[in-house]
Amino acid sequence: NLSNIAVWQGSAQNPVTLYNNGVPGDLTSLNPYAWWKLNAADTFDSSTSTWTINDYAGSNDGTSFGMTSANLVQSNLQQTSGYSPYALSLSGGGEFMFTNISALTSISTITTSIWVKLATTNFGYALNINGNNSTEISFGYNSGKFFFYSGAVQGYAANPSSAGVWYNIVLTRSGDTMKMYINGVLEATATGLTTLSLNDYVLIGKRSNGFNIAADVSNLAIWSSELTTSQITTLYNQGLPSNLSTFSTKPIFWSQFGTNSSFNAAANRWTSIDEILG
Repeated sequence: NLSNIAVWQGSAQNPVTLYNNGVPGDLTSLNPYAWWKLNAADTFDSSTSTWTINDYAGSNDGTSFGMTSANLVQSNLQQTSGYSPYALSLSGGGEFMFTNISALTSISTITTSIWVKLATTNFGYALNINGNNSTEISFGYNSGKFFFYSGAVQGYAANPSSAGVWYNIVLTRSGDTMKMYINGVLEATATGLTTLSLNDYVLIGKRSNGFNIAADVSNLAIWSSELTTSQITTLYNQGLPSNLSTFSTKPIFWSQFGTNSSFNAAANRWTSIDEILG
């Protein structure tokens, strides 16, 4: 199996940087002359039995010889133990996920983590935990940035985010303060919130009054405590979701939205397993 072939012209690269602890990284900042990821974005023409191999650095697209559509395989190169490489894709229309987590009704502190890859830059909510007395925990995307919302208090990320890129979004709510971390970095803080009081209803991909988001979502986890900055950095894991069943503080809920999910064709519905309680 081959993956991520890159060529540089006139500039030597540090092999340790390229190795990246065994995880192929984003080579864009290293300015390769050509970079073929050999991934699912490549296209197969069944009429000619050839692959077009995209060059992510320039215009040097490749063409296959003697190959079939079966030559593209699922690689475990970019996943860590216990993590599914799949995600659920939401169109921004009527698609969303929901679950009931009874433990939410008795907690006073919360941390949520979810991985999101926007399909468009349209306004929408990616997560909504309904709250009593207007103390909901929500976040979404609007005007080029991720934002959070709790009651009448909201905060916007300091930096813009783009479509087509995976982001790890972590929200913490403790006392009267709410924080949002993106890829392990604190991006927004708000204070003056009322006492946290949640019900057990969680929506993924929309808010209770609509505003569906068009995005891929993966690995929603919830803790009944505020994770430390160090733990949030570990959670980001250099861009790779990891096995949270062995995390230093065990979450009260974790669903990968991955290979443990099942589809009921009769009901036209996906079911995703809670990896903590089953």
